[in-house]
This record gives sequence, C-alpha cells and structure tokens, in this order.
Amino acid sequence: MINKKELEEKLEALKGSKLNTAEQRLSDDGYYGRSLEESLGVEENNHKNGDLELGNGTRVELKTTNGKSKITLFSHEPIWSCNPKFKKMRQFFDHYSYESTKDGKQRLNMTVSASYRNNRDFKLIVDGDYLIINHETDGNCAKWKLESLLRQADEKLDNLVVVKRSDETIIDSTFSNGFSKDVFKKMISNGQIISEIRLSMKPKGLKNRGTCFRVNPKRITEMYKEEK
Repeated sequence: MINKKELEEKLEALKGSKLNTAEQRLSDDGYYGRSLEESLGVEENNHKNGDLELGNGTRVELKTTNGKSKITLFSHEPIWSCNPKFKKMRQFFDHYSYESTKDGKQRLNMTVSASYRNNRDFKLIVDGDYLIINHETDGNCAKWKLESLLRQADEKLDNLVVVKRSDETIIDSTFSNGFSKDVFKKMISNGQIISEIRLSMKPKGLKNRGTCFRVNPKRITEMYKEEK
C-alpha cells in the first residue's frame, strides 16, 4: 500500500497521460473512472468508504471530471413506502414513467433539486430528520433519513481525489479531506447538490441504475470548507 505523498506523486506523474485503458461497456458512464483505477493499480470495486486504501488504513474516493458534467458522488436509495399511493418503487415508476422518444421504452430519468420544481413537479425538501422527494399535488413520495444519508456521504467522501481531464488526457488533480456534513446538508438545501432518479423498464423487468447525488465539479471542494 502507498501513503498520501506517494499517491500525490503518482497523480502528478499521470498528468498528460490518457485515461483510455478500461474495457468499454454498453452505456458506459464509468469508463474514465475505471481507467483511473487501473492507472493507480486499484481493482474495480464498489466500496462504501472509498476506492483506494492507503498504508495507514485511510480510504480515498477517486473521481474524474471533464469540468463540465456533474460529478456523481454516491448512490443511496430512498424509502419508497412513505406515500400510500406508492408503497414500492415499481408503483412510483408505473405512475410517473414516460415513453422515451429515443427507443420507445418506459423510463423515469429526472433531476430533483431543492431549489426548484422540475418539469414533472418534483422537488427536494429538507424537513426535520428527513430529506424528502415531494410532488406538488401527490405530496411526499420517497424520503431519506438525513442521519443515514450524511453518514454515508462522510464515509464515502472524507478523503477525495478528483482528476480533471480534457477528453481522455489528464490535466490536473486535487486532493481534499476533512469532509463537512453540515456543508453537504446546506448544499443540498440550496440546490447545489441534486439527486437523480434513473429508472427504466427492460425485458427482464425494472432496471434501477441507482438514485444518486451529484454536484457541479466547480463546487465539489466546497464540501471540505468550514461552514461560515
């Protein structure tokens, strides 16, 4: 295992190299992340507390960005039983899904933010101990326990490396630590961190790519600043 200094040296040495070694997969939005893991000698994984383990036991989460698209922080499924109309995710999907204009399949892909209602009338609301997916007329449709959500964010993101790329070429990297749960919660409340629902109907049944939380790459380091 390597230490933090050795990791930073490896990242510095990767500048100018290509992130193009991973195997291509259908609908592959994890290609560059897997290529980065391969470049650092990390086996593909889905750890809840960071991709790479340092010699002192600290785990580090690895992310890549083109500086434009939002960065997926982690996935965390809500509780789907808080509305009597939609006691299961499948019932929620059946009620709100739409036919895709691209392939004719039933889908429910949408961004949900605390700063506005989306075009399907959904919004995130922080209410006491919960973060809620609220519909303007149908009420609360799903929810997370804030304590559980913030604990997972803290475990996953406490030490974070973000590698910036231009197309496939690595141009820079940043190392952040000291994650702030208070700032994370505030960024959700003001719409800087959003949630995405990613559901689609496949021949074998409902496919859930995970309900995830995402952030603009320009704001990701703000999660590590002291709350003012």
